[in-house]
Amino acid sequence: MDLQLKGKKILFSTVPGDGHFNPLTGLAAYLKKSGCDVRWYVSSIFSSKLKNLDIPHYPFDKALDIYGQNLKEVFPEREKITDVMAKLEFDMTIVGDCAPQYLEDISTIYESFKFDIMISDCFFSAIPLVKHILKVPVIAIGVLPLCENSIDLAPYGMGLMLPKTKINARSMQI
Repeated sequence: MDLQLKGKKILFSTVPGDGHFNPLTGLAAYLKKSGCDVRWYVSSIFSSKLKNLDIPHYPFDKALDIYGQNLKEVFPEREKITDVMAKLEFDMTIVGDCAPQYLEDISTIYESFKFDIMISDCFFSAIPLVKHILKVPVIAIGVLPLCENSIDLAPYGMGLMLPKTKINARSMQI
């Protein structure tokens, strides 16, 4: 471990989704074991996981606590959207709209826990606000799939395998 991080106060922050939270838990546990004061700002649905990791948890307070299981309840109008791209745009708007409330919560956290750095999944919308308003360095970690194309990979997107026909798979490459 880089000795410059030992003893540092680190706040993790992630979008409230398993695919955003879970990939960062190994790094958080490693940094904690290495002597950093690690804490996490995320939805209350992850409180038991954080308790098992012995990492202090700051749940959403001002920020809307939305996640996969309560999305229909919080945004019933989302279910009426049938176009995939329109639904993606709706979801991206939700994430972006959370940024000011995330910043408000994180600013409150910062009053009692003056973290030296924040580590987030790249989808966490308050990253630029924390960096420029709180003047705290932020590391964004990519947790999204790469848009790669290869004969050895399923197609990007839904990950559906190529059809089992006589079509030469190499001719399907983009």
